[in-house]
Amino acid sequence: MKPFHKNIKIENNIFNPSDYPILYAASVDGLSFSNNTIKRSFAFTPWYPEKYNFRFVACKKVEIIGNKIGNGVLGKNILLKGMKREELNLKNTELCVEMTDLN
Repeated sequence: MKPFHKNIKIENNIFNPSDYPILYAASVDGLSFSNNTIKRSFAFTPWYPEKYNFRFVACKKVEIIGNKIGNGVLGKNILLKGMKREELNLKNTELCVEMTDLN
């Protein structure tokens, strides 16, 4: 399957999620999420049914590097769907990875 999007960089931002989701990407070749700061906001009660911070579907060459993730951030996890673990360059060791097929 040929990726639909290419070379997306999300760098040097501040995220304040109240819930689990931070980034969802599908069919991307070359995605960098680096040097961002993530701190949990308590402005809203979590409601979203998906319990993953990062969800990548059929992506290639994804990197998550050098992010500052606060203690209160929910989940601290990544879901890889329909892609190989080798396609993820993960340097934020506080994040755990789960995998599933495209079904």
